[in-house]
Amino acid sequence: MHYNLHYEVTKEVSRIVTLSLLRLYENHKDDERIFPNNELKEIEDKQED
Repeated sequence: MHYNLHYEVTKEVSRIVTLSLLRLYENHKDDERIFPNNELKEIEDKQED
């Protein structure tokens, strides 16, 4: 599922949303129901190289 949403927000709101999404990802990155086939894990591994 993919959503492409665009809103005008302040930098503070953007920062809060970004941090919240990163925290959610960190807590659930190994959950196959959310990230099937660990596609994001593969992306992370490439970035570390």
